[in-house]
Amino acid sequence: MEENFKQKNRGIKIIALILLIFILVLAFSDNNFLSVYFKEKKAWRNAVKENTYYAYEKFISGYPTAGNINKAKDKQDDALWSSAMQRRDVKTLNDYVKIYAEGKHTKEAQYLLDSMFWNNCCKTLTIDSVNSYLTRFPEGKYAKEAVIRIIETTDQNTLFDRLVIK
Repeated sequence: MEENFKQKNRGIKIIALILLIFILVLAFSDNNFLSVYFKEKKAWRNAVKENTYYAYEKFISGYPTAGNINKAKDKQDDALWSSAMQRRDVKTLNDYVKIYAEGKHTKEAQYLLDSMFWNNCCKTLTIDSVNSYLTRFPEGKYAKEAVIRIIETTDQNTLFDRLVIK
């Protein structure tokens, strides 16, 4: 009887060892829940650490169903805006407006673009540059001034031929 007990005990130990090995293999395989969870957390920490538009884009495309996907998109918007504010150039602001047409900072970006475009226009102050401004910003901050400049510099007979907004 004692012999049967030892054999059963040995059998239980072998089964327990096999189950433990199976659980460990499952826990550390690439496609299980724990592995995916920890990879996602690591990717999130990396995106936050880098704090760039492209770092968040990498996270969003790699983990589109992540629990913090909306937070990632929000931080991505802020990261691109931060980059645009550091550079303060037309290309970066245009990129922001194209990507985030309804973004948190879109109105401010458009306001800055309006001012930048008008300042560039004032450097040459040609009818073509003013018309270009009016084409881009027909309701812009300087639209009335642009029309006045065209009127002041154009022969009255050809005014309406040259004016973009009719």
